[in-house]
Amino acid sequence: MQQEIIDFRQSKLLAGAELSRACYRHFDFGRHVHEDIHLGAVIRGAQAFNHKGSGHTLSPGELSTLSPDECHDGVAASDAGYDVLVLSLPQWHLDRIAADLGVAFGGFHEPKRMDMVLYKDFISLHQLLYQGQNPLVEETALLDFFQRLIGHGPQSENISNRGKGATGDSREIRLAKALMADSPEPVTLDLLGDATGLGRYRLLRHFRTHTGLSPHQWQLRLRLERAKKSLMHNDDSSLTDIAHLHGFSDLSHFNRHFRMAFLTTPSAYRRAIRN
Repeated sequence: MQQEIIDFRQSKLLAGAELSRACYRHFDFGRHVHEDIHLGAVIRGAQAFNHKGSGHTLSPGELSTLSPDECHDGVAASDAGYDVLVLSLPQWHLDRIAADLGVAFGGFHEPKRMDMVLYKDFISLHQLLYQGQNPLVEETALLDFFQRLIGHGPQSENISNRGKGATGDSREIRLAKALMADSPEPVTLDLLGDATGLGRYRLLRHFRTHTGLSPHQWQLRLRLERAKKSLMHNDDSSLTDIAHLHGFSDLSHFNRHFRMAFLTTPSAYRRAIRN
């Protein structure tokens, strides 16, 4: 019987970028967001996912294009499961690449692209970054790929006008996100409601409308995303210290939430990502 399998690796070329290969059959990614840009390609089977309230299916030949802080989920489209390659990279990498190409990147209009050439280029790029053997070859493949994805020309991505930091959120929602992101201590709806001037009930309703998540769900995911980065980069800190640093009361809660989100434990992730 096919089992859930996932392998993580850190890119040598792209600081802070995460590569993964996974085989999913029953694992259900509940509604969540990412702090980084996520690109993915299914190489066997298909994934069903909801993005901003609309249902989609990601199949071979299509590239998943998810901007930061966009609520979505994911599950196998059939009992056969699916295999997928994912590249997660911080926004500043794409800003730098866009500057090199002379274009302005403000996010993706759609959560996937149907483009067989782009799909094959992504798979080749993922393999090169995964092996991490020749930076010159990797950089060339990287720029060629993003030239097609976000560059000028008939095959390029139609860029939105949102811009970095202009996500379409209201001032109150941006303030609530900033308060939750910067506070290691528990944040209450009363505090968020008072700070934004909305009150706790209107704040909760508006936050769900804008993000697709409750404030607690959004904050939990942000803490898990940032904890992953700490596991990637921090050699000296214990798992307990990292758990506390990112707002988890103890290692048990950190392990449980991490495994539910990423199908692996923090310790296993750290070993894999530094291999």
